[in-house]
Amino acid sequence: MPALADAPDLAAALSDYPDIEFSALVASPNGAKRAIAAGLRSLEYVVSAADGHSRANVGRSSAEATAQIAEIVTIAHDCGVSVEVIIATAWDCPFDGPTPAHRVLEIVDAATGYGADRLAIADTIGTATPGRVTALVDQVRPRIGGLPLGAHFHNTRGAGLASAYAAVTAGVRRLDSSVGGLGGCPFAPGASGNIATEDLVYLLRDSGFSVDVDLQAAIRAAEVAQSVVGHALPSALLRAGDRTLAS
Repeated sequence: MPALADAPDLAAALSDYPDIEFSALVASPNGAKRAIAAGLRSLEYVVSAADGHSRANVGRSSAEATAQIAEIVTIAHDCGVSVEVIIATAWDCPFDGPTPAHRVLEIVDAATGYGADRLAIADTIGTATPGRVTALVDQVRPRIGGLPLGAHFHNTRGAGLASAYAAVTAGVRRLDSSVGGLGGCPFAPGASGNIATEDLVYLLRDSGFSVDVDLQAAIRAAEVAQSVVGHALPSALLRAGDRTLAS
């Protein structure tokens, strides 16, 4: 992809930040090899639970993408690199509609069987709501033993933060987010970016959860991102700030 042509150059620059653990999102065994050669020690491999999204996104069926987990894990583990399998469209697909839970669980079983180090379930197009999140997490957790379970949400329909809170209360301890709420899914009309890191940290911190991200640093990062892109970002904290600063 032209937009990713300079990925090795970016990866080389990451060594300037030794205290941060970076990971690379890969779409194939060759992508895994490139990421490892560039110095990344953690890989993320996305498998869509819906065929429509999988074919549109990577040109393979869900089953074909799932089968590649084994090779990617082998490549990574042979080099001392870890692998997270992220299950996309875990709740809904923009092409196929609602995703049956059994399709997610089949990928969960394959990923654990192939030796993945971490798992995550992703609300790729921002349609999840808290009750549906809790229901799926409750089905996934008993099948993964002690593997870390993460989750990924978008705020497209205003329920991203509520869904993240539901995931945490259901036992998830790793969440994806983005500075300022950057990003979005190209296959979902009107899709917003991931939930904003600073909004998520604010919510969880004030709800009594231990969070390993400094809120003021996250807000500053979002301010920088907003300046770089040159337009307002979805982040609520960028607009309203942290309540503790106003007291």
